[in-house]
Parts: sequence; C-alpha cells; structure tokens
Amino acid sequence: MSKLVKVTGAILGTMAGECVATPYIFMRSKALMNKAPQICWEMHDFNELSRMIMAGIEAVHRHGIQWDALVRSYHKYLGRGDVELDIISSWAFGEKRFSAKSLRARTVNDEIGSMCSGQVLMRQIPIVMAGLNWDEETLFEQVASEVTLTHSCDEVIEMAQMFALCLQMIINGHSRVEIWDRLFAHSMTAGCYRALLSSYYEKPVCDRLDYNYAKVTLQLALYHFWHNTPFVSAIRSAVLLGGATDVNAAAVGALIAAAQGAVSIPEIWRSQMLEDYENPMVRLVQRTLLRAEHIVMRTSMSKPLVWGWLKPARKSHLDKISSRIALTHPRIQLHLKNQRSFGISPECHLK
Repeated sequence: MSKLVKVTGAILGTMAGECVATPYIFMRSKALMNKAPQICWEMHDFNELSRMIMAGIEAVHRHGIQWDALVRSYHKYLGRGDVELDIISSWAFGEKRFSAKSLRARTVNDEIGSMCSGQVLMRQIPIVMAGLNWDEETLFEQVASEVTLTHSCDEVIEMAQMFALCLQMIINGHSRVEIWDRLFAHSMTAGCYRALLSSYYEKPVCDRLDYNYAKVTLQLALYHFWHNTPFVSAIRSAVLLGGATDVNAAAVGALIAAAQGAVSIPEIWRSQMLEDYENPMVRLVQRTLLRAEHIVMRTSMSKPLVWGWLKPARKSHLDKISSRIALTHPRIQLHLKNQRSFGISPECHLK
C-alpha cells in the first residue's frame, strides 16, 4: 500500500468519522444504545473538523510550515457557512483575526489555554503529511508549535505529538510493535503514559461532559488501531461510547483508514464525500485530496525511498504487544482470552 493511499485514507477516514458521529455529540451511552440500529447507516454534513483539515492542507500546500499562514487559513475555512465551533475554536479562530504570535501570547495568559480539546489531535494531520521524512525531533517541534496556538498544557502537547508520531509511522509503513516501542520511548508526562498503556487493553470512559477530551480521544484511537478493528465497527464503537463522538470517531477513522487504506471506508460513504456534486463541500474535499497528493509527492522526492521485502510475522501483533507490556511494565499481568477480547478484570490486573 503506497503512502498516498494511506494519506488519502487518513483524510477521508477523519471526515467520514466526523460526518457519521456529528448528530450524536454529548449523548449518553444509554441513550445511544436505543439509537444503535440507526448509527453508521448515513452520513451528515461536514463540520468543523473537516474544515480544519482542509484549511491545514491548503496552508501547507501553498506556504509550507508557516504558522501565520496556517492561522489565516483556519480563519478562512471556519468562517464559511454555519459551522458549529467548540469553545476553544470559537475563542481562537472565530470572528476576530489573531496572528500566530498573539494567539500564543493569549493562550499562555488565559485560562482557556489549559483547557483540552481532542480537536487539537486532528489538526496535526497536515503537519504529519508535510513531515513524512522528518526525524522525530523535528516532527515534535512542529507539532508543539501548532498546538501552542490554542493550548499551553504540556500533557496536551505530548498527546498531540504521540498521535502525530503514530500517524507518521503508519504512513511510512512501520509495524504496530515498532510504533508501540517508539511511543513509549518518547512518553514523558504521567497522563500521556497512562493513556498509552491503557490504550492496549481497555476503552476509555467517554460518557462525561467536560473538555478533557485529548486523553480519551488518543486512548480510543490507539485501542482500535492496536486491535486492527474494521473501519465501520471502530466508528460504531466510538459513537456508542458517547461523549465527544465527532472528535473520537474522527481520530479513530484517521488511524484505522491510514492503516487499512481508503478502501476500508464503505463505498457509499466515499461516493458521498467525492461524487455528491449537489453538496458544495465535495469540491473542497476533492481539491484537498489533490493538494495532499502534491504534498506527498514533494516529500517523497526530497528523500529516496528504500523498499524492502515483506516478511510474514511469526506471531500476531497483539501477542507481540502483549510481550512488550510484560517486559516494560512488569506490574501488569495480561491473560488473553483470544486476540479480540481483553478485560481489565480478572484477565488483566496489577501484581
């Protein structure tokens, strides 16, 4: 699977997840269970997350990594039409036009800079596309520069870096075990470390009405990525957990579709995003994919590709990650029922 196919999958997977989950934002999981037969049967309009990704890709395509250009693009796209903005986006990218420097200064001196939104993870997708050939240190610097436009919390910055590193390694063809090792090698804060470790054996609790979404979003997206959940099943699971369903489903869709390719997205959803010409957003989606292709071509030409032979693994990726947990986290003992079901008790417990 080529890098372009994975990048296309990440973009369309994010948009599909958001469009499916938007009507169920902040609903309780008990109420969602009553609507379970209706979930994932139809897509709805593109919303804030899709427009942010379009804005980021346009800015990177035209100007490279220039933060003032990125902020201008955010203002441009989020100001089009009736877009429901969350409290952080409306504060930062609403009617007033702030430069990147003034946004960062206001973030540090304002209480809202410590508030956490899972949307900050989605904003890293264009940065990852621009940095497919960057080393990890450069990627982390650029991600931190983008996150500090709206967030000053070290934990949120690190979670965005973990999401970006995971997506970069998926697109570059690394295995799940390699990604697991690299994420833990760079984990520094306690909250991010716990989210990474918990992402293997349990889904987070999403049924709450606060703004601490980044940890929940990262853990849920990684959980479905480690277990290679089929795309539609992963999106349904993210929606049925409740909470910030649009952000969670978008993050899950990004990692799953990047790993499995755009073909994992149902054909009817892809046709709605790319062929429904009555929807004015479809042209923007097509233009975004074309710009993404140009960005990937530029990054691929800047460094020669090194191809290797694919060797079948002797053990499944779940077994390998289990061995990593036993090795690096000796207080945790895992017992696998099978490769699909994991429990926190009594199958998984602290020694």
